[in-house]
Amino acid sequence: MIRDDESYQIREVYARFGLALYHAQVLESALITLLAVAQGVTTPGFTAQDYDTVIEGASSKTMGAVLRMLEPFLGSDPDLGDDLRQGLKTRNHLVHGFFSAHAVGFTHAAGRDIMLEEVDRASDEFMALDERLSPVVDQFLAAHGVDADERENLVRQAAAEILQREGLPVDDPRYAEYTQ
Repeated sequence: MIRDDESYQIREVYARFGLALYHAQVLESALITLLAVAQGVTTPGFTAQDYDTVIEGASSKTMGAVLRMLEPFLGSDPDLGDDLRQGLKTRNHLVHGFFSAHAVGFTHAAGRDIMLEEVDRASDEFMALDERLSPVVDQFLAAHGVDADERENLVRQAAAEILQREGLPVDDPRYAEYTQ
């Protein structure tokens, strides 16, 4: 029978692994959104339907392919492209090899501690990369004539559309920080 502390630690590995993958998906979604915004700002006559088409198309691609498409738009942070490629390697390791790489370690407490440290580092890496995207977006948009107020309005409109698409009430106070 598994002791409670061992069971807890095993659940922690799964939970924090899931959290790391959540942060990886948040980053990937931000990259896809940035790609659509960048293409929209630089393409004359770009419509909301074009935006949706870019989002849909990029969402079906690998994160590596999205990064390659996004490279021309990352100019304001010269190290960001390299750091995003490293983030991609971290993400791919988690998705494709994390548990097999730790198959033996998972069977004992010290090995699970190592696993927990690795997934926590990965979460931190993904969150830090996501935070670095915001100033890049701001600088890119400003260079193309979109000021902070207009950007904020675009974000609120996009949030309202997402809520509607998901069947959630746009006027719900729980979502006010995103839509008002």
